[in-house]
Amino acid sequence: MKRPCPSPRPLAIALCLALATPCLLPAAAHAQDAAAAVRWQIPAGPLDQALTTFGQQSGLSIATDARLTRGRHSSGAQASLNTEAALAQLLAGTGLSFQRDASGVVLQAAPATDAGVRQIGTLRVAGQASEGASPWGLADADAVYRDSGSRVHLDHQQLERFRGQSIGDVLAGAVGVHTGDVRNGGALDVNIRGLQGQNRVPVIIDGGQQAIDVYRGYAGVQQRSYLDPDLISAISIEKGPSLAANAASAIGGVVYMETLNVDDILDEGEAWGLRVRGGVADNSIDRTRTFKQIARGSDNRNSLRDPRDWNGSVAFAQRGEDWQLVAAYARRRQGNYFAGSNGAHRYDDQHLSSGGTGMSSQAVSDMYHSGDEVLNTHTDNESALLKFTWTPNPDQRLELSHRYFNSSFGEIMPSAIGRVGESNEWVTYVDKANTMFQFEPGKMRLNATSLRHRYRPEAHPWLDLSSTLWFTTATSRMFNSNIANTPLFKDVPNDQMPDTLGETYGPGLQSDVKTRRWGVDSSNTTRFSNSLGDWTLRYGAAFQHEDTAPNSPVLPVDYNNNRYLRSGTRREASVVASLQWQPWDWLSLTAGGRFIDYRTRDRNRVAFVSESRDLRYTFARLSKGGQLLPGWYKEWYPDAQGNYTYDSLRATPYGGSTLGQSYDFDGFIPDPRGANGFYTKQIPTAWGYKPAIRRSGHGFAPYAEARFNLDQDMFFYVKYAQGWKMPSLFESTLGNSTSAPVADLKPEKNRSWDIGFSLLKQDLWRDGDRLAFKVAWFKNDIDNAITRRFDSSNWAFYVDNVDNYTVSGYELQSGYDAGIAYLDLSASYYQRARTCDAATAKRLREDPYAKWSKLDTTPDCVDGGFGTSFVNAQNPPKYSIHGTLGFRLFDKRLDTGIRRTYNSGPTHELDKPWNTTGSTGLQNIYLPTAIYDFYARWQFTPKAEVELVVSNLRNTYYMDTLAMSLMPGPGRTTRLNFTARF
Repeated sequence: MKRPCPSPRPLAIALCLALATPCLLPAAAHAQDAAAAVRWQIPAGPLDQALTTFGQQSGLSIATDARLTRGRHSSGAQASLNTEAALAQLLAGTGLSFQRDASGVVLQAAPATDAGVRQIGTLRVAGQASEGASPWGLADADAVYRDSGSRVHLDHQQLERFRGQSIGDVLAGAVGVHTGDVRNGGALDVNIRGLQGQNRVPVIIDGGQQAIDVYRGYAGVQQRSYLDPDLISAISIEKGPSLAANAASAIGGVVYMETLNVDDILDEGEAWGLRVRGGVADNSIDRTRTFKQIARGSDNRNSLRDPRDWNGSVAFAQRGEDWQLVAAYARRRQGNYFAGSNGAHRYDDQHLSSGGTGMSSQAVSDMYHSGDEVLNTHTDNESALLKFTWTPNPDQRLELSHRYFNSSFGEIMPSAIGRVGESNEWVTYVDKANTMFQFEPGKMRLNATSLRHRYRPEAHPWLDLSSTLWFTTATSRMFNSNIANTPLFKDVPNDQMPDTLGETYGPGLQSDVKTRRWGVDSSNTTRFSNSLGDWTLRYGAAFQHEDTAPNSPVLPVDYNNNRYLRSGTRREASVVASLQWQPWDWLSLTAGGRFIDYRTRDRNRVAFVSESRDLRYTFARLSKGGQLLPGWYKEWYPDAQGNYTYDSLRATPYGGSTLGQSYDFDGFIPDPRGANGFYTKQIPTAWGYKPAIRRSGHGFAPYAEARFNLDQDMFFYVKYAQGWKMPSLFESTLGNSTSAPVADLKPEKNRSWDIGFSLLKQDLWRDGDRLAFKVAWFKNDIDNAITRRFDSSNWAFYVDNVDNYTVSGYELQSGYDAGIAYLDLSASYYQRARTCDAATAKRLREDPYAKWSKLDTTPDCVDGGFGTSFVNAQNPPKYSIHGTLGFRLFDKRLDTGIRRTYNSGPTHELDKPWNTTGSTGLQNIYLPTAIYDFYARWQFTPKAEVELVVSNLRNTYYMDTLAMSLMPGPGRTTRLNFTARF
């Protein structure tokens, strides 16, 4: 029992003001155990709404027939009661009662003790959760405003409506959430509050994880998750470090996704059924299959009558007394899209300095003109889902799911985007002003399996156990490697690497990778009460193992030349615990923490020449029939006697074979310099290897939170959470862009603050309306942030620590739903995104050319990051304002509205000398842009509907936030989708 407190509201307000300091501790809202006496906050109102709120707070799903509850009123439940007592209080005076049976709770007509009491049918309250109260803990829409901390929720209808052109479009409009380089590569790389990649923001689908590290050359690196939104039921995003067992290293936040379930397909009471969904879209064109392309103009875009851009899916569901089955298949095919035509001139002056690296100095409007086809943006996805759920009794739930994804997608290295320039003696371009490159499609094949179990006996409030075992395999082929150290799978010296901007780009950039990840996690919640108040103890543990390797055997010659793809293993284990104390209704305090440990092992090793011999050589120009062949002079080795002959020229090694096998020639011209044209080089004859890299580390991260309930509808919270981000496999091993590892790579440590106020009211101005409002201030303060660093003394790039990286700002989420009309409004404002590193600043100031390059005044702390840093491409917009206004008309058969998504330019324009030194990791300047989307859904019958969506209504030419590639977003696109259930 909680102790009485005479004046809760004045004391709560006083404590809010007096205790808003780093020592405060917060509360987490979880489903209440049926047997525990807990505080219910269900206001009086219509019975169906009260039952919905009861289901959300209890964790139980309530399948309600509106005809049975229509017109009935509940007095609510606002007291400390167990689940059955709370349900009885809700039903008091309604003419309904309940009783337990083997499958759950059945609502039925109360005994007719008075005349006029009408007998009605039954209403079942089962142990299976709906989207509003997922049995696996996925937060619902109300949890955004009901729980402490910051969240975003996207339901199934939002995902279908705003599916967009690219996978990352499903998150557009989510406050504080962006996606990196969304138009290039066909995947999801989530940025939450300025933090992104390398396990900082994992994507967890049905309890399992999948991610692949992708090198983006001069532009940086991505950690991509591949998935099909067509098979996703809901998304919940938790911001900041979390105490969830499966959120180790997630210092930025976690993206939780649930795949389709039976409630997405079947109505209440149905035993089986099908859902068929299909759609077409315009604004695209089939890709052509040659390397050199001329971007086609908007006159070539397709229309809805020419459905070259289409999607389709079929989902089957069946349920029995204690089991459920879902099987689904989806296919989506999209060509290259066309850019918008309005406003391209705004980008004419947004240029970057190339610095001699090959990175383009042109603006995005130089690459793609108004209304142009945007090359390398096509996709062809095939996916499938099989999910089986068994509930042997109301206390247990077991789910086995398997997800298959096979995708072919457009992708190009950012540095390869550009107009080709003048023809020359080696290459002739048909249209030198417009020719661009289209790479061979990237390919990803993924299989993900998860087994989840929940045990929650109503008679034991000390036991609410959730466990997950998951396994993911992925094989990929992409053309995003590093020409300097990519395996060629043949005997080629480093000075004969292929031309990555010519037809031979494939071998020089090809990256065939296989990854295997598996993990297990388990957590339990124990609830009890005593004279000091209500207590909730949560604790859990998690382990995961990751193995990444080339998908083809690498030859010894590649290893000897330090040409390798990443190959290594990583394991991570953590334990987490927290204790929440609620001494009074208006106050709850939480304290806890996580201990985390990791180990990595690199299979690659740095090779060095241990023995060599001298070789004297010269050069020759090849000819055929007296005509010189295209190209320049080739190396010419002597024969065994030291003589330079025609035969020795043909036998000279070249490109994995010999000159005679590589070129058709019958003559040559010797080096005209005569005796001065001879050189000597060392030919390796034996190699040695340095020890493989092994890394390990551990740390403890405390967590504290305080929550003050000002009344049953609003509260104030202060949350302080530390989080350790252990080095990822990409950061810990040799591979693309990292051939010189640092000796000591420290884990990142985030000291995160989240302070906010939330309000959620129902029946405020009219029956059934809902008002929601939440405002928060946040700060991510990361010591030993891991990023890319440049050393000008040896022109080398390292993955290394910097002293600190800090991001802070404000967020607003709000919404009002009056039934016939609804409005959602959200906004974010970033105060700063700043890197501090005294050693880097000192090295730049002391560079021999510092005064000439204006680096002599480099400060220790800079906006964004220092030159070459990965964070320069992760700089979020200074502010964003997103809103949706919609109407439900004709008895809610028509749902129509408009969404506005506005993003300003980046928090900081990173154009100072210390931001651009090293000439890599340069920021692409995106400009303030407002995108309008229109939608209208018409429901013919309860089982058939059609939806029209027009994205980018004003056909705006724009570049997305956090873009690494100079690729504009899609122009106006009309989509027509049809859904039918049988």
